[in-house]
Amino acid sequence: MLLVIVHCCVSSEKAYDGYKVYDIDVKNEEELEILRDFEKSDGEERDLDFLSFHNNVDDNVRLMVKPSEQKYVEGVFRAKNLNFKTLTDNVQE
Repeated sequence: MLLVIVHCCVSSEKAYDGYKVYDIDVKNEEELEILRDFEKSDGEERDLDFLSFHNNVDDNVRLMVKPSEQKYVEGVFRAKNLNFKTLTDNVQE
């Protein structure tokens, strides 16, 4: 039984290794809609975790993204000219 408990604890420690947290500065309704579309896809195609999501222009949105989705998410941000910065490069650290 002790082995099972240790395994669970070790597994949970690695849960967010490599995950990034992004801060997105929302400047207009179009940008807000892009993020809403991301939120709608959460749990379907993408594994995205909105840490904060406000429904107003001029709000900042925080989004945690697993490593395998980061390239895609950053590509969309750049293609749509969203103003973003990385707050945390590795949540696990």
